[in-house]
Amino acid sequence: MNRGVTLVDIMLTISLSVLLFAGGFRLISAERRALRVARENTLALYVLEGLRNRILSDIMRDYTFNPDRLPGYIADLKIPYRVTWRITDPRQETAGQRVLELWMEIPDRMYAGAHRYVREVILP
Repeated sequence: MNRGVTLVDIMLTISLSVLLFAGGFRLISAERRALRVARENTLALYVLEGLRNRILSDIMRDYTFNPDRLPGYIADLKIPYRVTWRITDPRQETAGQRVLELWMEIPDRMYAGAHRYVREVILP
């Protein structure tokens, strides 16, 4: 009895290969999403920490904070996302000192919502 490749064998092979490729595609999509989120997290960390360190350097040098310099610092950054800031009123948690809040906003993307990263600097 000469048994060749049957239609059932071909159908099983095709269906298993489709399942394998579909699983691989989902895995690659999840990896791309994770890499994009990691890149945005790293960018936000470096940008906001860099601004915070520059502001603290100004405070240590002049013992005061000049809010007129901050838009220039933000304009020096060449990033695709918006960085905003505001100075809040004195709070009890900061012993009555003002707080500078720095935000970097990441817009809504496919399969990932909008993100807002925040850093705070306690002003003298």
